[in-house]
Formats: sequence, structure tokens, C-alpha cells
Amino acid sequence: MDMKYIIAFFLVTFYYQSLGQQSSENIYQLIEKPNDKISGVYIVKEWVLYYKGKISAVNPNKTKIFINTKSSFNAINVKNNYTYFNIKDNGNTVIIAGGEGFGNEIDKSVFDANEFDLKIYSSPDKNWYYVYKIVKLKKNEDVFDKVVQGTGVIISKSGYLITNSHVINEANLIKIQLGVITLNASVIFNDIENDIALLALQSEGNITQDFSPLYFNKSLPLIGDDVLALGFPLLNSMGYELKLTTGTISSLNGMEDDKRYIQFSAPVDPGNSGGPLLNSFGEVIGIVSAKHSTGTNAGYALKTSFIPDSISKYFIFKNPVLQPVSKSLIYSTSKKSIVIIKSYFL
Repeated sequence: MDMKYIIAFFLVTFYYQSLGQQSSENIYQLIEKPNDKISGVYIVKEWVLYYKGKISAVNPNKTKIFINTKSSFNAINVKNNYTYFNIKDNGNTVIIAGGEGFGNEIDKSVFDANEFDLKIYSSPDKNWYYVYKIVKLKKNEDVFDKVVQGTGVIISKSGYLITNSHVINEANLIKIQLGVITLNASVIFNDIENDIALLALQSEGNITQDFSPLYFNKSLPLIGDDVLALGFPLLNSMGYELKLTTGTISSLNGMEDDKRYIQFSAPVDPGNSGGPLLNSFGEVIGIVSAKHSTGTNAGYALKTSFIPDSISKYFIFKNPVLQPVSKSLIYSTSKKSIVIIKSYFL
């Protein structure tokens, strides 16, 4: 398939819209579990350079810096990863130096304020010095420039799950919410071309979680078969409860007869990305990827038979079911296997 076509489909074109909702491990650890009162993430709103008490230059840059007093390069620019300050812990004080390497001693209590000025001398005679206007961030979400929300499907008891590539691709932090539990996740395999990714849940400390995978079916459905789409669309306005919509298989091909996809009529919205498309037996037959932006209830799901072997080898298949299962039973049994995914981007 032409790469231009793939990008047009998955990055949102005039005809199609992605269903991901738009908002390093070291950064996450520092935000959640800082070493001390100083460690954390700050915004440098601006800096002013003085010479003998008179302003020489002003730079309103709004740079995010990441301070970790336990590391050797301990105040870095979050986005570009270069050293912003050098800080040496000195008990009740810290020695802080700018780019020129000449530092001065500052009381730690300065960092207790939510917003403060930090004065750093840049010459031994103290004629040259910077004044940084700094704000300390309190919430980890504030560190990131964008959050993409989607849905994920647990596929193994060991904590593997799948979602769309466009939900997590190049994210700096991935968080999974399963009921009242929130865990981090790491990317194991990312197939951008087919818009599918394999993630692994990361347990916290000694906590063990018994994950409940969904069952899969690789058989091709029939046009007219009943289907259910489960996911977390429009989370901020529609709420955190798992949503179910119903419809039928409209076509066995996707956009421009792409054979990798199923077209279905169950309504889906931003946030459904990565959620399962289920048959009337409660088996996953596709992973919801996109919807037509102008068509009425035209959604698209990647067929399970087109999911790469590196992912599908974890699928669990159940014995043939002779009778369809009620929609309410499918919903209740699937609820513990479908998760909210939030991907954070710097």
C-alpha cells in the first residue's frame, strides 16, 4: 500500500478522522516520587540578564526544566534534554550554577514557593547575574503538552494489551486505567502501517494483578452479522464508564476496498480507538481504528486475521459457541478486559 495513503488514513484526512482523543520514565518517576522538596518539574517563565544591576537582556522562553538533585546533570530542559542548571546539594542549601559554571549558594527554602525568582551569578565578581522567574508544577499532567486518550484490550493473563498505534506512537508516558487501578505501560511492538501496537502493563512494587483477557476469533464475519463496539469515547464529556454501541457488518473491506479492515455501523467516536469490535458470541473480530468523518455510522476495524503474528501469538481462542450470548452478558464479562489508555507527549 502507498505510504501516502496510509498516512492520509491514520493521521486524519478530509474523509476520515482518527478516533484518538487529543490533550521518560525518569521524568515520570521524579514527578510521582521526587527525591526531596526541590526535585520536580518547573517552568522558567523568563530570564533576565543583569550587568552591575542594569538589565542587559530579557528572554521570555517558558522552558520546562526537570530538576533531580540526585543526578549529576540534575536540571535539564525537559524537551531537548540539555543541562539547564547544575545543582549540588549542600545540606540546607544548594550550590546552583548556570551555563558559565560559576555558582552561588541558595537556601533550599526558596524552592518551597510555587512561584519564585532565582538569582544566579555568572561571574566571580558578581557583576553579571541572571534572574530566572520560575513556577513549580504540581500535577504530572501539567508537564506534558498533549494527552491522547484511547481504549485498549487485554489479551493475556500476564498483562499484555493492544491498542492502535496512533494512540501511543512516540508517547513519553503511557498510563492504563483499569477500574480503580492505574498502571504504567511500555511499548513492546508498534506496527504503524497496520495501526496496531502491543503494550505490557508494569506492576507497581509487589502488587500482582490477575488480568482477564478477551477471546479472539480470526474467522471472517459475514455482511449483516451483528457486532458490538466497546470503548471509552469522549471521556471528558461522556464519562469514565465503558460504553457499548451495536450495529452490523456493512462491508468486509475498508476505505477504497482495503482488505485489512471491516466496515461496521455501530457508532464510534474519538476515544474508541484501540477498542474491540465483538461478534454476537463475545469474541474480538477487529480492533476499532477510525470512522468516516462524513459518512453515517461508518466505522473501520482492523481484522484480527491481519494483526501481526508477533501480537496475535498471545491471543486466546475459546471452544466454539453454538448460541449467541446476550449483549448485557458480553458487556459485563468484557468490562474487566477493556482499559482506558492515556498517552502523554512532551
